Amino acid sequence: MSGKKGSVVKGVAWVGLGRATYVIISFVSTIILARLLTPDDFGIVAIASAAAAVVAVMADLPLSKAVIHHDQPEAEHFHTIWTFGLIKAVAMVVLIGGSAPFVADFYGDERVTGLLIALSFSAALGSLQNPVLALFERDLVFWQTIALSLADRVANFVVSISVAYIYRSYWAIVLGILAASLVRLILSYVFRAYRPRLSLSKARELMSFSIWLTLGSWVQALNSKADPLVVGYFVRTNQLGIYSMSQRLASMTVGQIQSPIAMVLFPTLARMKHDPARLRSAYLRVQSVFCTVAFPVGVGFAVLADPIVRLVLGPQWIPTIPIVQAFILMQAANAVQHVGPIAMATGHTRALFWRDLQILVLRAPLLVGGILLGRASDIGMLQGAVYGLACSQAIMIVWSIMLIRTLNGIGLRDHFEGAWRPLLACAAMTIAVLAAEQALIPIPPTLEGYAEMIALILLGAATYFLSLLVLWYVRGRPKGPEQEFLDIVGPAISRLRRSPG
Repeated sequence: MSGKKGSVVKGVAWVGLGRATYVIISFVSTIILARLLTPDDFGIVAIASAAAAVVAVMADLPLSKAVIHHDQPEAEHFHTIWTFGLIKAVAMVVLIGGSAPFVADFYGDERVTGLLIALSFSAALGSLQNPVLALFERDLVFWQTIALSLADRVANFVVSISVAYIYRSYWAIVLGILAASLVRLILSYVFRAYRPRLSLSKARELMSFSIWLTLGSWVQALNSKADPLVVGYFVRTNQLGIYSMSQRLASMTVGQIQSPIAMVLFPTLARMKHDPARLRSAYLRVQSVFCTVAFPVGVGFAVLADPIVRLVLGPQWIPTIPIVQAFILMQAANAVQHVGPIAMATGHTRALFWRDLQILVLRAPLLVGGILLGRASDIGMLQGAVYGLACSQAIMIVWSIMLIRTLNGIGLRDHFEGAWRPLLACAAMTIAVLAAEQALIPIPPTLEGYAEMIALILLGAATYFLSLLVLWYVRGRPKGPEQEFLDIVGPAISRLRRSPG
């Protein structure tokens, strides 16, 4: 990579470090909330959150992506984005708040009304964030993004845990979301001075790039956000809480690894949009890194889901074990492709929209079909829903790789090259951990049990790392994440050896 050598990997590393801290806080928060609240609490919030998210995204205009793609954005671009944000904020309060009674009536639960009204204000606050922050992402400067994420997560943690501890109420989750939105809004203007002005002068220019992204975001919202609304129609809120917690755990692990990848990859590839060879090289480099990190996290969590859920979340969440295993493996499998950043960077947002629309047409019937299959059989509706989603996920990955090949000639074999060593290393890790776990069963819910679980995690990490290095040496030590890791660790070890004493 010319220019700022290694800017992609460095950016991923910095954002990844911030995300790691974010995930730790989120995980601790989820553990405490899971102990203080019930599956029913999480289920009712899942319905309200999904309804609010679908409406919010349907009113969203991802205009900041156009700024990242733009070579020389001007002040009028930011004024236009802020004006659209103000319009959206008003729309959020009216649409989400106004729909609250109807959603509550549809699901037969009056608790949804108050939750949706509160979430409407959270969505409004998010719409008014400082648009100039897009410049940091465009220039691959990510400390502000990291700080914002950590600040809103800390605010969410403090408020949600405090309310849950005092009142044992589902309101703890929503008030935490509202507090996080407020903190993020305030800090966005602290980090970068900006005086907004009403203007729509650049609306046509921004919309010309963003229109297909906007349509695509609507479809993506129905693809990813609407699941709890569909599942919640068929099952009770306590079962939906199990489904929601499973998605939450998958999102906090592999899902949080994917966020920094996408955040760094799009602006980086946008700089290379006129150089297909460099764009191809950068994409494959990051894809290889992502597979190397995401696969062991996803597979490791799936293998140890039983002791983790039993020891960390408690016995009331045992039904989540098979559901979270499926969700987290689906998240890990998605590591092989990143069609969104490469399509946006090359300006093929229309092609991305049509792919998302095809997935929606496929996903919805597979989800409902899985639920109905589960109801008519012994597997249950939740497990049936997961099977349906898994089928749609597999087809989506194949379609995405086909689209990437059309955009830049990166085919299935190229994607597999960055994935096969992590896959084989994960297989070795799985065998080692399962063998050790069988020797330790049952793992008691005591301090000794926690120690055994940590030992299994360390065994899995060591087995994966050593297996990966062996496969890398056998392959002839090609360029990749292994070499980059040794380039970082090697000099540090040498300095330690030379240090006196």
